[in-house]
Amino acid sequence: MERDNSTLSVLCICFLFIFINFIPFLSNDSNLENKSNRMDQFGGGGSEASFEERCSQITFEDIFEYTKAEFHFQIDQDWQSAEVFATAWINWSMADSVRERLDSYLGGIIPSGGDGWLSTDERDAVMAIAADCIEHTITRIGFRDGPAHRGGVGVDWKNTTWEGDSIIVNELSGVPPRHSEIRTCDSWDPNTPCYEIPVIPSSNRDCDTDIDNSLGLDECRFVLYLNSTLELSGISNPESFTMALNASNMSNAELTFTFPKNNDLRLDMWEECEDRYIGLNEDSSDDYISPIRGSCIGDKSSNYSLDSNNDMLSYTIFPNSDRSNWPNGEDIFADFTTLPVPIDNPPIWTEDAPIDGAWFPLSEKGETMWADWRQISSWFNDELGVSNLDISCFGDANSNIRQNNDGSFHANIEYSQEITCEATDLSEQTSGNRTWHIGIPVSLSTTSQSLQNPHPIYIQVSDNWPPLSISLSLYQDGEPKFTKFLVESSTNVNISSVGLTPGDINLKMKINGENVYQLISNYDLGITKVSSPPTLTKSSSGFSFSETSHWSARGQFSDPDGEDVSFSFSIDDSLMGTIIPSGNTWDIPQINFNLWPEGNHIIKLEGCDESGVCAELFFDVNNSHLYAEELIQTNPQDTNEKRSIPFINLQLTFISIAGALMYATRRD
Repeated sequence: MERDNSTLSVLCICFLFIFINFIPFLSNDSNLENKSNRMDQFGGGGSEASFEERCSQITFEDIFEYTKAEFHFQIDQDWQSAEVFATAWINWSMADSVRERLDSYLGGIIPSGGDGWLSTDERDAVMAIAADCIEHTITRIGFRDGPAHRGGVGVDWKNTTWEGDSIIVNELSGVPPRHSEIRTCDSWDPNTPCYEIPVIPSSNRDCDTDIDNSLGLDECRFVLYLNSTLELSGISNPESFTMALNASNMSNAELTFTFPKNNDLRLDMWEECEDRYIGLNEDSSDDYISPIRGSCIGDKSSNYSLDSNNDMLSYTIFPNSDRSNWPNGEDIFADFTTLPVPIDNPPIWTEDAPIDGAWFPLSEKGETMWADWRQISSWFNDELGVSNLDISCFGDANSNIRQNNDGSFHANIEYSQEITCEATDLSEQTSGNRTWHIGIPVSLSTTSQSLQNPHPIYIQVSDNWPPLSISLSLYQDGEPKFTKFLVESSTNVNISSVGLTPGDINLKMKINGENVYQLISNYDLGITKVSSPPTLTKSSSGFSFSETSHWSARGQFSDPDGEDVSFSFSIDDSLMGTIIPSGNTWDIPQINFNLWPEGNHIIKLEGCDESGVCAELFFDVNNSHLYAEELIQTNPQDTNEKRSIPFINLQLTFISIAGALMYATRRD
């Protein structure tokens, strides 16, 4: 593509184009104007981010939405790169939306922008910028060799990149040359002809005069072509490797990967993993735990196929993840190996599973989820994955044990009872069953909803449970600090509350014991810490020796709850301003009492903590000494005894107002 004549214009609009990338081309819903966040799976960088930084946080689909796309990856013999060929079709109303938005956002940037017509200049600029941006985008694809796994701490699946300067983007019929309404336009390059078409075609959609409209063909669609090289960095030994695809918000696409010739290469396991958080603050999702291999329960939205031709294995993925699932994403994993197919053995119980006869504590009775899928998937092992096992559990007639679609088990637990479980694989082989005692071992209560230190907690133990190791912690934000108790019968205990701030207080409990499956649960007992007022002390106050009209005060403060304290002061109930403390010291600045009338004045210092609880200090200040030498003189030539020096009180009133205005400027 020729870029020499448009380099300057490309640079001018590159940042604008990246802004466009974060706005869905397809939607025409005016309500989107009121939504501040787009449902992108990779954020997009702040407004101050560079061109490369913003592109590095988006995908091809964020730049070009399409009706259908096909991507072909031919992996090279050295497994270090892949040649990529892609075609994307943009059809019917989506094509209209793309053209309309491109023209709208280029308005005022180039001569033909923003006028309801899409020009060849606009098209060429977009193609040039798109190629530069795609070079930095997220590929969605990851490769890692070695034993199959699903990641973990320190594992980054985004380990493939586009080779620099290898991106070629072309289009067909972005500006259809035989459009019935095509016309000439002004170009930024006088040596290059410019043509433009209306972004919204006429009702008969005659975008190609050579095609008979009665055929009902989509004459206004256009096609994108991408050629590039994908760099692979995760494969040094292709005998066994895992391939990952982030299929979040990706649909109507086919991705075909053709591997180098290897007679023994086969697909060992394929699974669709749902619900990884992909919101705007993806890195803040610290509670995400990589799934156990073979444990994912997919929603069956995506699929795959395999084709072996001339001993070259081709693997095609058909992702179909709906945008409405955002901010929950979808990851597709495929494990390839040259190892022999494993023997079909019965499923086995793992070391993480509760042993036969174990005690299974719950935190509450009634309808409850007594085991989630993350727990259950760690209890069994099978060569085809635990998600392919039929796990069945049963108890007494009133327990109503059932398994939900997400794999979790629920039951009605009103009292301690026995539950028996086992797993069966596709060959009808079983793990053997285990029986557990399940129920509510303890209940917790307190005699005080106002936080004490230490705080009393009553542990009521249910009948027939073995000795329990119970750890309790009063906590808010941050890591709980537990106190452990060995409990054999109901008892009162005291829990430290040091370091907690005013507000609601929660209680976290951990239960362990011999043959007791661990329980971790949270309780809200209505405990609240009431804020105590700050402590204010005075170290000095009074008029200055050098400037006898200036009064000031200083002192220290502390807050028993460790909260920040803010200060303000007033004179005679008129707020003068705020004070910024230094360390644990407060300081009322010098006040010129020449600006206040003669007499007694009350200065109030108020310190309030973050909970709004305040303490006050009062100062009684008399400035009469400033007026002691001011004598009123009568005029001996004035024979009217009724006349005197007037307006003294009025003058002082004005001075007071002026002083108040002056000190009011100290307010924050």
